[in-house]
Amino acid sequence: MPIECIHPSDTARPTWCVYPRGRQGPEHYLGTLHARDIDGFWYVQAPGERRISLADALRTLQFTRPSGRVAS
Repeated sequence: MPIECIHPSDTARPTWCVYPRGRQGPEHYLGTLHARDIDGFWYVQAPGERRISLADALRTLQFTRPSGRVAS
């Protein structure tokens, strides 16, 4: 599934909200991830997992959507 990473305007930290491409409504929200300064890993906030690469972090979000959210 193609995705879009949207950087929130209220932070200067390396944080992105992830949505399916072209669908940025709250009902399509897949989750949030951020780059960790300490160890270089990507942190996926919903499941609380660290991933070595951005691609792995994005795959985690695609398969662990917040409950009640369905991206079509």
